[in-house]
Amino acid sequence: MSGKRPQKREGYLEKRGGTNRAWKRRYFVVLVTPLKAQLYYFPDEKRERPLGGIDLSECSGCYAVPLARHGRPNVFEVVTPDRIYAIAADSDEIRDGWMALISDNVPVGDLAQTESGNAPALKEVRPCGRDATGRQPSWTVG
Repeated sequence: MSGKRPQKREGYLEKRGGTNRAWKRRYFVVLVTPLKAQLYYFPDEKRERPLGGIDLSECSGCYAVPLARHGRPNVFEVVTPDRIYAIAADSDEIRDGWMALISDNVPVGDLAQTESGNAPALKEVRPCGRDATGRQPSWTVG
């Protein structure tokens, strides 16, 4: 986690289904605390019961994708070990805001401490896919 003060963001985005590949408008809420970061999605803003969630501690990347990949503008993907979530925003500004919050909270290491006992041990993190320019993203922590 980023270690920053708790952060929260919520609003409507469209998510492409995992089995049914249709796009559905969902109300998303991301809540980041020093111990956990979770992205939930609901049928609407009432937030009575989530339809699903993405544990951002398992996320290995979050990046914009080109229009041609999904046939829809302002799409970003969130990569987890089990699935790549395709999510579309109403504008590139909204997309970039969600991506920034999610990317800032993608883990870069285990919670295991180093010999000094102060910092987490880092492992390599590489996102899958290509960014909005069609290039392979080039951020790695080693």
